[in-house]
Amino acid sequence: MCGYCIESHIFRQLIESIVEQEPIELLDMFVPVYLQETDDLADGLHRAKEFKNYQYHIDTACCKFYEQSILHGFDAPLSKLIMSFFEDKTITSYLDKRKSYVGETVWTNLGRMNIYTSEDSWNDFIQNTDSILNCSITILHEYENWWLFGHGKAQSDSPETRLKKQGFLIQ
Repeated sequence: MCGYCIESHIFRQLIESIVEQEPIELLDMFVPVYLQETDDLADGLHRAKEFKNYQYHIDTACCKFYEQSILHGFDAPLSKLIMSFFEDKTITSYLDKRKSYVGETVWTNLGRMNIYTSEDSWNDFIQNTDSILNCSITILHEYENWWLFGHGKAQSDSPETRLKKQGFLIQ
């Protein structure tokens, strides 16, 4: 997942905290990056719950589930944690977004609840390597065309300017 502008700001704040020997505060905007990078998602989700918008981080939590389950096999404890952590309406909304993706059955399948709750369903899903590979290639080409080549992309302010406008960076 891309988060370059936020990650660069996190590293800047981390360096300043180390130089000034101050504790690092987990700010709401850093929660997705923290969840993405942590080795202990249970702790990360527990810490994220301190923020009022923690329900917005289901995408990152599910990506960690995909990562763990692809690398190490279906992760039942992680699945149970995610399903118990997020509200039913958040989970339903997340799954509905996956089901609504047109053109790729991989995304449609990721919109089915049993993928997250049944090891057999996950294993059936992950065995469809051709479909998963084709979807991955499509996603990489879309990323390449949009992010690297700028096709269909509008010019925007620099990451630092956007962070200042949003009040995350103060001069």
